[in-house]
Amino acid sequence: MADHTATGTDATGRRSLPQALRLVALVLGAGYLVLGAGGFFVPGNAALATPDGFEGHVAPHTLLVFSVGPVLNVIHTLGGLAGLAAARSVSGTALFGLAGSVGFASVGAFGVLALTYDTGGRPDFTWADVVLHLATAAVLVALAHLGFRVVNREAGDHPGGDV
Repeated sequence: MADHTATGTDATGRRSLPQALRLVALVLGAGYLVLGAGGFFVPGNAALATPDGFEGHVAPHTLLVFSVGPVLNVIHTLGGLAGLAAARSVSGTALFGLAGSVGFASVGAFGVLALTYDTGGRPDFTWADVVLHLATAAVLVALAHLGFRVVNREAGDHPGGDV
């Protein structure tokens, strides 16, 4: 049988699980980097705060359907850079999945609270953001789970089981 490790495919020509996990991290990283960096170029985005400090409910600025603001742009950009860096290895992908799932679930939960309760300030979230962050957290949980299984299998710590 031919060795397909250099191409990242198995004997049938399909992508191997480690290669697929790295591809998911790469796609998430690129998507969040585009969203985060693109948010900085939305007109009026940088001056959203009022002199009294975020008084009144103002509709958030959006890029496509996702709201953008200085804090969200930084979060998305850092998440994107982390995903791109993590895509270099399966262990990096697993760690990105673990840390990213906690981070994006937290941002999603904060978005639910900001949209549900009157916080006395302007919410930087839309429901599309909440869905995006919680769906990303779910994908990252699966990425972490599968990534750590692959790492353990490759290290010999996962005897007798297939991924």
